[in-house]
Amino acid sequence: MQPEMTPVLDGDPRTKAFRVDVQDLSDEAVSGLIDEYCFRAWGLNDVESPARNRGRVKKALDAGELVIWFDPVEGVAALDVPVIGGKL
Repeated sequence: MQPEMTPVLDGDPRTKAFRVDVQDLSDEAVSGLIDEYCFRAWGLNDVESPARNRGRVKKALDAGELVIWFDPVEGVAALDVPVIGGKL
């Protein structure tokens, strides 16, 4: 007797991170994400003032070198590169 086979889906799309357009967020929210990125990226690397990089991070966000990702499982947004897992 063969066991019943259940099709395996490639994950629930509701659990996959997705990009958020910067225009969909308030200036305050974007500012908070920039601060979080600065302190996450440089704050633990003995940089005297990680917040000095805010302008550079904002330019990267405006240029599309960084984008906003939202993780629905964790319920958090963060700045990161535009590619996750090698896919746009």
